[in-house]
Amino acid sequence: MDSQKIVEVKEFVINFLKTKYNKKDLVIDNDLDFLSSGLMSSLDFIEFISGVEKHFSIEFDFDNADPSEYSTVLGIAKKVRA
Repeated sequence: MDSQKIVEVKEFVINFLKTKYNKKDLVIDNDLDFLSSGLMSSLDFIEFISGVEKHFSIEFDFDNADPSEYSTVLGIAKKVRA
């Protein structure tokens, strides 16, 4: 896994959450599940995924995807890199 992409995705996640919730001292592990941890609601997650797609100029294919592949920094980084 490209460590630069992980850092870039993590920064995007943290900036998204800081902006949305004004969380100043947010620390996120690479494998923290955004949804099951309560960090994001399902509506926040949809907004977040849309933001990731715009920021990285990509479009995710959810047809045969496992949602858990998109709910961690590592999962998003893998999808962004793919």
